[in-house]
Amino acid sequence: MVVESAFDKRKEFVEAVYRERQHQIEKWGDTQKDGLY
Repeated sequence: MVVESAFDKRKEFVEAVYRERQHQIEKWGDTQKDGLY
């Protein structure tokens, strides 16, 4: 189904963005521990 594949594509995109954000958080986590968090 078209709707299904569109949903799967969106899900993959969201997961990719989430993984990228997690990577950035891990990368910058040490510098921000004493800062905003």
